[in-house]
Amino acid sequence: MKINAKISLLLGTVSIILAYQLHPVFYKGFFYHSTAFAFCCFLYSLYQQVRGEWSLVVFSIYALSINNLIDEIFFDPKEMDWNEWISFALIILIVLQKKNKWKI
Repeated sequence: MKINAKISLLLGTVSIILAYQLHPVFYKGFFYHSTAFAFCCFLYSLYQQVRGEWSLVVFSIYALSINNLIDEIFFDPKEMDWNEWISFALIILIVLQKKNKWKI
C-alpha cells in the first residue's frame, strides 16, 4: 500500500470519527462536511490501489465524491445547481480523454 493511501485512510477514519462524536459541539454543517471529506479520503485510497478497467469506475465515483464535498462546502447541497452539471460534464470529458491510459 502506498504512503499516500495510508495517510488518506487515516485522515478519513479520523474525520468520520470526529463527525459522529463531535457534531453536536461544532457548527451546523460539520457532520456533512466531515463525512463528505471522509468519503473523499476513502475513495482516494481505493483509487490508488485499483488498476485496470475498475480504475475507471473508481475514478468516476471518486470525482463524484469530490463534487459532493465541494457542493457541501460552497453551494446549496439540497438543490441541483449548475455545479453538478458542470462537474458531470468534466468527469465525462476526463474519462473519455483518459480511457486509453486505463486500457479499456
